[in-house]
Amino acid sequence: KRIFLKHFGKGVVLRNLYEIGREENGREIKEAIDYCIQGMAHGMTKFLGRPIQTKEELKEYCYHVAGRIGSGFLNKIVELRDKDETGKPIILMGDWAEKFGEYLQETNMAKNPYPDYKEGRRFLPDEWRRRDVAFETMMDTYERGGNPEDARKKMLEKILDFTEKNFRDSVEYIKSIPPHLSGYRVFCLIPLITAQKTLEHLRASGAEKVFSGDESATKIQYGLKNILEFSYNIACSEEGKNADDWLSYYKNYP
Repeated sequence: KRIFLKHFGKGVVLRNLYEIGREENGREIKEAIDYCIQGMAHGMTKFLGRPIQTKEELKEYCYHVAGRIGSGFLNKIVELRDKDETGKPIILMGDWAEKFGEYLQETNMAKNPYPDYKEGRRFLPDEWRRRDVAFETMMDTYERGGNPEDARKKMLEKILDFTEKNFRDSVEYIKSIPPHLSGYRVFCLIPLITAQKTLEHLRASGAEKVFSGDESATKIQYGLKNILEFSYNIACSEEGKNADDWLSYYKNYP
C-alpha cells in the first residue's frame, strides 16, 4: 500500500482501483492485483543485491515480475469482465500469457544493459559472460580503455536469442484473444510489435552501440505512431477478420 501511494499519489490509478473494488467482481480483481504484486516483490527481493547467475534464474525473475502479470492479472480481468458468444467467461491460456509478459520484460533487459549497470542492476546471467572478461570490464571498457568487444557481442547474442524464443508463444497468446475483444488485442499488439522491432534493431545496431547506451541503437528510430495505427487497423477493421491470418504469417516471418 505504501508503494502504491508513493508511486501513484492520490491520482487516477488509485481512484480507478477504488471504483473497480465497488463493481461486480471487484474484490476478485483486487485479489488478482495483490497476487501479482506479491509475486513481483518476491522476485525482486530474491535477487536484490546479487547478480543473476544462470538463464534459469533470469527466467524465474522474469516470471515473477512480468509473467504472472499476464496469467494472474490480465487473464483474470478478461475472465471476470468478458463473455463469449454463449455468455460464458473467456478463459485465455495462462502459459502463453506468461511467455508474453516474459518476452516484454526480457526485451527491456536486452536494450538496457548500460543504464541497468549504471544504476546497480545486473540482469544478464553471469554464465553468459566470457570467463576471461570481468563483468565490470565488459561494461566499463569505454571508460577504462579496454576492448572486450567479443564478450559484449556474445552477451548480446545470448540475450537476444533467449528473448526471441518467447516470440511465437506471445503471438499465439494474441491470436487466442477473441476478435470481438479488439481493444485488448490492440493493447497487446502494440507492445508485441514494438518489442519485436526493438530486438531486430538491437541486432542490427550491434553490441558496441547497445552496451554503450547509445539511444540510436536501443530505440527504434521511426517512433510508435505507425505501430499504433497498424495495431488498431489490423485488430478493428472488418471486425478483425484479417488479424488471425496476419498473426499466423507474422509468427513465422516477423
